[in-house]
Amino acid sequence: MPAPYDYSGALSPVDPGQALMQGLATGQKFAQVQQQEQQRQQMAQRAKQFQVDFESVIDDKDPRAITDLLIRYPEQKQILETVGQRFSAEEKQQKMNQSIELIGLSMFGKNDEVIGFYENQADVFEKAGRTEEARNSRLQAQQFREDPDAARMQQQIIIAAQDP
Repeated sequence: MPAPYDYSGALSPVDPGQALMQGLATGQKFAQVQQQEQQRQQMAQRAKQFQVDFESVIDDKDPRAITDLLIRYPEQKQILETVGQRFSAEEKQQKMNQSIELIGLSMFGKNDEVIGFYENQADVFEKAGRTEEARNSRLQAQQFREDPDAARMQQQIIIAAQDP
């Protein structure tokens, strides 16, 4: 005959305080897991948004947009600084090439073309809402009108000031 089953372990009274503490601990762990999952989803969504914003900046090649991204995504600082340095180098080379071309035009007596370049550049800047750059371009055009030799010297100084 089989031995009688001992129900004493299954029917033993549970300490209500201990049961409450176990329930609270389980609830706290569950809340922690939910919070971590929510943070992970937010980080993934933020990373996707950064990727979209980053691709648009790379396509536009606007150095100011890099600064804007750096403000919005400080956690991506290393990537953005690297790209910003590349843009800075490209921008520096572009300005140097532009200065050389303008000096050449001025040296061959084509000051009207130089003035036209600066006026067109000012118009483009104004349309883009970049009033400070537009004002500077208009000043450059005025300088070439008034004293082409001094303006040419200024362009040469810009080239000389560039790092090798």
